Amino acid sequence: MEIIIKSNYREVSESASEYLLNIVKNKPNAVLGLPTGSSPIGMYKIIVDEYKKGNVSFENVKTFNLDEYMGLDRNNDQSYYYFMNENLYSHVNLKPENINIPNGMAEDISHESI
Repeated sequence: MEIIIKSNYREVSESASEYLLNIVKNKPNAVLGLPTGSSPIGMYKIIVDEYKKGNVSFENVKTFNLDEYMGLDRNNDQSYYYFMNENLYSHVNLKPENINIPNGMAEDISHESI
């Protein structure tokens, strides 16, 4: 494991986005596990900027998020799906069928967590 230490949030965001962008550029069908919360927002902004500049495509990328609030619809502004859509999904060319995030409204929670 490599631990990378940066001086501030901007440097962390730049380093993390560079790492992720290199993965996608070198493996266009990459499978990514993506974080939520306030920490990755800077990284997502840089990734979106690079996509808008034409420097990367997410057309064949698959994404996974581990978390979702049970009982929240994906359009609820407190859901993790909503967060990811606002910060990344709706700004790049990810195919909806390649976005994997638990359904907070699933009737069978056990099945949804598999």
